[in-house]
Amino acid sequence: MPEAAILPFVLRRRPPQQASTGAALVVPLKRLAPSVPVRPASLAHCVAWLQEDPAVLAGRPIAVRSLRRLESDLFAGSDGMVGLHRIWRESVATACIARLLSWRLGLDAGLLVAAGLLHRLGDVWPTRQLAADWALAPAVTQVLEHWRHSLDGMEPGPVVMTPVRAVYLAHLLAVEQLYGEFCTPGLLEAAARELGVPGTVIDAVRAEAAGIDSLLDQLV
Repeated sequence: MPEAAILPFVLRRRPPQQASTGAALVVPLKRLAPSVPVRPASLAHCVAWLQEDPAVLAGRPIAVRSLRRLESDLFAGSDGMVGLHRIWRESVATACIARLLSWRLGLDAGLLVAAGLLHRLGDVWPTRQLAADWALAPAVTQVLEHWRHSLDGMEPGPVVMTPVRAVYLAHLLAVEQLYGEFCTPGLLEAAARELGVPGTVIDAVRAEAAGIDSLLDQLV
C-alpha cells in the first residue's frame, strides 16, 4: 500500500465517551511510554505484507524479519513497560483479521490493515502526538482515537460500517483467538449484532483466521 494511505493529516480528539460493549476485552497499559519514537521506516512495508495471507507470510523470512524489526523499532525506548509484546501480538492479529473483514464489509483493505496494526499504540503514546509526529492519515487517526467507543451513541436502524467499527470488531475477534478462554461467551456475537454484521461473516472470518497463529508463532 502506498505510504500516502498511511500518512497525511490529523483529526481533533473528541470528548471522552462511555465504555462500549467490548470494553471488557480491552485492557490498556498502566502508563504511557516516555516519548513517541521516530516513525519506523518498516511501517509501510509491514502494512503491505499484512495484506497477504498470514499463513503464507509465516513462511517468508523477509516478511517475518520486517515485522520483528517494526516491533523492535517501536518499543526500543520503552524498556520496563509491561505488556508491550502482548499489545504487539494483538495488533498483528487485529490487522490480519481486519484484512479478512475488509472485503466482506466493503471497506479498503489497506486502510483497515494499517489502522488495525496501529490501533493499540494509543495505549503506549498520546494519540494526538503520535498522529502529528508520524503524519498519520485522517482515517487511521480516527480509528486510533475512537475504536473503543464505536458502539457508543448508536441509533436504531441500519448501521453504516466504518473503519472505526470494523477495526473494533477485528480487535474483538483477535482477542477471542488469542485469549478465548478468558472471553465472556456471546460478547462478540452481541457486538456483531449491534454493528449489523451477520453471524455467517463472523463464522467465516473465524475459520480463515486460524492461519494467523502460524505467523504469530514466528514473532515470539
